[in-house]
Amino acid sequence: MKNIYSEMLESLPVPKRLEPESIAAMLEASMEKKISFADLSAQNSSASDVSDAPVRESERPALQRRRIKMSSCYRAVISVAACAALVFGMVRYFDVGETALVGSEYKGSTYASDYDELHKTFRKYYVDDEEKQTLDSAIAQIEHSYTESQNSNVSDDVEDSTTQDSDPQNTDTPDTPSDPAAPEAPETSDPAPDTATQPADEVILPGASDGTVYDNSIIDGNKIYVRDKDTVKVILTNNGSMNYVADIVPDCGVFETKTLEKIIPMGDKVALVYSCVNEEPVSIPVFEDGSTVDELMSSIYTDDVETVVTDSVELVVYDVFSSGDVVKASTVSQNGKLVGVASSGSCVYVVTDYDNYRHTPLTGVDDLDSYVPSYTVNGEKLYINAENILIPGYVSTTDYTVVSGIAADVPGMPVNVQAVLGSEGKVIVTDYAVYVLGYSNASGTGETVCEMLKLDGGSASYMGSTSIEGVALSNGIYENNGVILVTTLKPSDTGYTTVISAMDKDMNMLSKVDFPVVLSDVSFEGRKVFLTNGTDSYAVSFASPADPQLTDYEDSINILAGTVSFDDGYLTLGKDSSGNLTLSKIKADANGELSTAAKVVVCTEDATSCAIGDNSVMYVDAENGYVGVPYGFFDGYDYCYRYGMYKLEGSTFRLVGQIESHEVDEAFEMTRSKLSGGILYIFSEGRVYSAMVGDSSLSVISSADLIESSYSGHTSW
Repeated sequence: MKNIYSEMLESLPVPKRLEPESIAAMLEASMEKKISFADLSAQNSSASDVSDAPVRESERPALQRRRIKMSSCYRAVISVAACAALVFGMVRYFDVGETALVGSEYKGSTYASDYDELHKTFRKYYVDDEEKQTLDSAIAQIEHSYTESQNSNVSDDVEDSTTQDSDPQNTDTPDTPSDPAAPEAPETSDPAPDTATQPADEVILPGASDGTVYDNSIIDGNKIYVRDKDTVKVILTNNGSMNYVADIVPDCGVFETKTLEKIIPMGDKVALVYSCVNEEPVSIPVFEDGSTVDELMSSIYTDDVETVVTDSVELVVYDVFSSGDVVKASTVSQNGKLVGVASSGSCVYVVTDYDNYRHTPLTGVDDLDSYVPSYTVNGEKLYINAENILIPGYVSTTDYTVVSGIAADVPGMPVNVQAVLGSEGKVIVTDYAVYVLGYSNASGTGETVCEMLKLDGGSASYMGSTSIEGVALSNGIYENNGVILVTTLKPSDTGYTTVISAMDKDMNMLSKVDFPVVLSDVSFEGRKVFLTNGTDSYAVSFASPADPQLTDYEDSINILAGTVSFDDGYLTLGKDSSGNLTLSKIKADANGELSTAAKVVVCTEDATSCAIGDNSVMYVDAENGYVGVPYGFFDGYDYCYRYGMYKLEGSTFRLVGQIESHEVDEAFEMTRSKLSGGILYIFSEGRVYSAMVGDSSLSVISSADLIESSYSGHTSW
């Protein structure tokens, strides 16, 4: 059987500029001249027009950057690309003679007519041999060569983002550390609040965050859902009188593990999304009668046992009855790793990246498992209809992005599943649409195509495609309030440059900004974008998406990050110079100078609080001046956990009331609180309090223990 690669690649012409003689002449010319980078330019456009007018020098704020000699880097890139193109026949991937612009004509995406059409697409790009090498792997080899040549000219501390698997929608600029976090178990006597006066010019800022997210609860009407690892605890509440009624625990197979990703309440239903990993051994040894489960499992999972790992995502919908009964209503499972979850009303959408299904060679059309994503509904295995599989004009990979939707309020809970072929896990998920980015045509690095699938009524509908110049970085795509930001690497005559394109939610191009170097480290803060490669650093603000403004990269350091807006200033909880836990209101003048407007010492000496590193944990009612502060300390016998409610009065905060609990288990440390129906619910891992806040009191209505306390201490309020 003649190799399909040779049949397909024989017809590919090699451009004259990539012939060995041309490459040698090009490299010789490159050695004799100094590469100069074009000035940074920003072009703005409307929905249909793109302007190439550069930003005027008078409009450019000063940029902090250091230049690097990139000639050797670009020579290496060009030579590697050309040689790889000749070896693999992949001229189209690094053929940068013509770069397509946004809005240029290209073959759009279409749905497959049947499985035969889809199978033919796979036969073209998926070779049936022992190595099962695809064009995807050839491209990966070229990308790897480019990455190595690029990294040889960049600081060793900088990782190329094109090889990272980070979540593009959760990239944050790091906060600046301030005071160190307090020790977990200080040994002091029971301290009382102290209003001792501290230096008037001392401004107390939040401490460094340890990355812990103190938000394990959701309140939906009279139902409270508390997450405990992968278990969900269900509490019913009636005007603050709580009743802990059930635990929702995932059903796992013998070789399966499930991780709870999201809780979605929907009135009298709740949907839970799990990431599932099934690691099943190829063969299971025979055991004699009397062998224990531990003996069986320990012998199966050894270095010598071959296993097959399968990733999937499971969506389970439960009915939650007023009687306290929780009953499973529907289960949908789909292939791949979780990319994102969206919900609107009673409709839930799950998006996965499906790329690990090629365990067997591609055979006939009927062997759907080898080229069609499957899913299950209540245990019944189904395949995505060919008419629901979108095929782009140019397929550079056989990976899928799968989007499933379920309408929980419709009888029978219908499930709609769509898939986009040729994706690479570069996906933006919003509550209204899914945007899938991949290569668009034979130019490979010239354009990235963006497909839009609208989410509505429990189904995803293909709305259209657009093209963006360059190749999208996996950590350079982001959405903020209807504005889509896509960071790409664009080929040029001297190598690669970096482009940020801004689009509205309907994929109309608003503006773009070009940078003269490769910037692989991208982070977002609202509509600010920060880019660096370890040597050059830039920042740009898309506050007005059609008119982006360059800013100083140092703006990424925000000393007020972690504070909470309060009236005309900010609330902070931190340690003062004497080590006292202090609640402050600070203000910033027109020059950015900070001053303290009000403060109170919450607890002296070595108290600790989860709100020090994340001030948003505090309950804030700016309209009425209330602030809730959780904290704790060791009194020499046990842990004393408190929740103090304060009210702003002039230049200080008055203690309105507090809840106090003595425990030996850290699970009872109070954290975040939430107001619902006029009742304040205060959470810890082990207990929930409901309370009423008055002008001079914090009155507990009831409490619900989620775990059994191992200590017969006392609780007071």
